[in-house]
Amino acid sequence: RVRARDPETGEVLPHGAAGELEFLVPSLMAGYFEDEQANRVAFTDDGWLRSGDLGHVCADGRFVFIARLGDALRLSGFLVSPAEIEDVLLQHASVESAQVVGASTAAGLKPVAFVIPRVDAAFDEQALIAHCAARIAKFKVPLRVRALESFPVTPGANATKIQKSKLRELARELLRDVR
Repeated sequence: RVRARDPETGEVLPHGAAGELEFLVPSLMAGYFEDEQANRVAFTDDGWLRSGDLGHVCADGRFVFIARLGDALRLSGFLVSPAEIEDVLLQHASVESAQVVGASTAAGLKPVAFVIPRVDAAFDEQALIAHCAARIAKFKVPLRVRALESFPVTPGANATKIQKSKLRELARELLRDVR
């Protein structure tokens, strides 16, 4: 069985509402050996396994994965996958690659985008913001867009991972003066 739960309120959500996916299956592990703290983090009080994934459950019992919960952004009360905003940026002719993270402001969490421009393409922050504004909800439009030569990465045995934490630091610096 699968359900979605609001990660902030703990409320089990109706079909179609995005939250943390939780699972209850016959082959579910009993728990972490001699690690009660890990068990409290991994399992709900009624025995469901927290996945750490953002998604929603369909009326027919299927579920839809949206993103890792830690990568999701809570913007204007909605859980938003950064990939949705990144996909819009990638539709612009000047963008080769895009990453979006959240940065806190006095008005709440705001999206900040980082792009790698295409070779020989001019970077224009305002044009990219306008491009997004014409295609997605206002609360999803990046407050700032910064061009980078490359994303900060960590090489690994299975894949090279983008260091979102470093991008979040850069985003905080970009928004330092935003009230």
